Amino acid sequence: MGLIELWAKVDECSDCFKSTEKLHSCVGTGKLNPIIMLINHHPFFEGVHKDREKVVGKSNLSAYEKMLHSIGVTWEQVWCTSCVKCMGRRGPGVPKTCKRYLDVEIQLVNPKLIIVLGEQPFHAVMGDDSSLLEWTPNKEYNLDGRKVVTMVSPETIAQNPRYERYWTNASKLVKQYMKQPTLEWW
Repeated sequence: MGLIELWAKVDECSDCFKSTEKLHSCVGTGKLNPIIMLINHHPFFEGVHKDREKVVGKSNLSAYEKMLHSIGVTWEQVWCTSCVKCMGRRGPGVPKTCKRYLDVEIQLVNPKLIIVLGEQPFHAVMGDDSSLLEWTPNKEYNLDGRKVVTMVSPETIAQNPRYERYWTNASKLVKQYMKQPTLEWW
């Protein structure tokens, strides 16, 4: 399955209660085989767009750019997606229901490093066993040979600037990983 087939499957999904009220669905956007895959909680955009504002939300764009700058990468090195793949009239869908689509997206996009932005994305990425793991900002995990780093979401930091200190510690983890010789820069 490719990304176009995945987009079609997400559009046709009827796995949860949101299917009857679905306003739009989405799969992420960015560069394939990126250095980093950012996974936030729910979609801010409809469909697939190259416009970053529609990916992360206009009000959150500067917070995302600040976060990327703190870890030393640009948008061109990132794939940005959400753990929830649709938005209904009463809010986003359910991360657990969308997990199979997220798993396929991770395999297709093939990131070197996954950064989960918040607790919901963490549990969606790590799966059922993650209930035994406590979500803590700035921790490292392993998912099928890929490193997963937890960070506080830019939306949270935009609302509560005092949490910005978490980015300093998380950026050290990411920068340490990116210095490893197995990481290819292209």
